[in-house]
Amino acid sequence: MKTEIKTKTKKPLVERTELEVKFSDFEKTPSYIQIKEEVSKLIGAKQELILPQRVNQEFGMREATVLIYVYDSEEGMKKFSIKKKEKTGSAA
Repeated sequence: MKTEIKTKTKKPLVERTELEVKFSDFEKTPSYIQIKEEVSKLIGAKQELILPQRVNQEFGMREATVLIYVYDSEEGMKKFSIKKKEKTGSAA
């Protein structure tokens, strides 16, 4: 699998770097775990601080563009990453 950074934008206000990475020459769409491993090798960041956000792939193509957030620290990640809401109440 080949990886290439298309864009790299530093966002100091939210303590992260936003990457747009192109993955190509793969058999099946890479999982979030594979994406984290490849990006970690590419930029030298800890896997715990890498959050893939969106994978865009056209049908039948062997390339995908992935939006990835790389946080500067765990504190910044906890403060600014989106959390899922807990369900409250019961179904009516």
